[in-house]
Amino acid sequence: MLNYIQSSFTIKDLENLSGIKAHTLRIWEKRYELFSPVRDENNIRNYDLASLQKLFNVVFLLNQGMKISHIAEMPRHEISSTVKRFVLENEVESYAINNMKLAMLNFDTRLFSETYQLLIKEKSFKEILYNTFFPFLYQIGLLWQTGTLNPAHEHFISNLIKQKLLLNIEKLEFNNAEDDDIYVLFLPHKEIHEIGLLAVNFELKLLSKNTIYLGESIPVGDLVELANKSARIHFISYFTIYPEDEILEDYLVDFQKSILNNKSHKLWIGGYKARFVSDFNLENVNPFENIPELMKKISE
Repeated sequence: MLNYIQSSFTIKDLENLSGIKAHTLRIWEKRYELFSPVRDENNIRNYDLASLQKLFNVVFLLNQGMKISHIAEMPRHEISSTVKRFVLENEVESYAINNMKLAMLNFDTRLFSETYQLLIKEKSFKEILYNTFFPFLYQIGLLWQTGTLNPAHEHFISNLIKQKLLLNIEKLEFNNAEDDDIYVLFLPHKEIHEIGLLAVNFELKLLSKNTIYLGESIPVGDLVELANKSARIHFISYFTIYPEDEILEDYLVDFQKSILNNKSHKLWIGGYKARFVSDFNLENVNPFENIPELMKKISE
């Protein structure tokens, strides 16, 4: 366990990670002595990993309806045992998300795996994907925006989640396809944000669809041969960072001319840049907001 990698947090970090305002944290610290920060040479409060873990547990218990005055009177071990009792009573998602934050900040593969095993005993993988992984990743996106995380944190935890997706996709590989449609999943050239695309592949496999998973950074020209493989192909992609805004329309026009010349083929686009796709009014080029919406549309 690499506890030394990030062992110190500012009060602003605690706010970003827990959702509790810094002003409230200072009140709790002064009134209830919940935390014991140390001050650095610049007289800035710093909190250790144990303080962050305690804060997560305090917030968890607040969300179960307990009062802060009551929680503050509890010894640390009683706080932990009370959290575990609630978890055993099926309040597992928020606990799991907090554990995953700790695993990410500490680069702790074991904690992530233990948390996943706790979830999979009670939930299907699809439930974990939508109720734990996706909300967690949304929070990670917000933490990235606030500067609380560095790229290593994001890459570490994203790859652990990708491993679970790949494992569960592999279990579905031998499902027999129920129709002749082919679903080609790819990310555009230079795009590497793959979790959403893997989740689509998982959903399609659950529906016994015939998928061809190409993954990240695929130039349009590499798809031409595939366009002739079947009478009806659904190309599915996520545009998160790429193509760049200034070439997005040109990219889509080129895709339509070179790949969608068969009128039965379609391109489905999710991710941040999907919101701009409808502006170009291109035939058979369709945005989707989320995976359930995509599954509904391709079944129509």
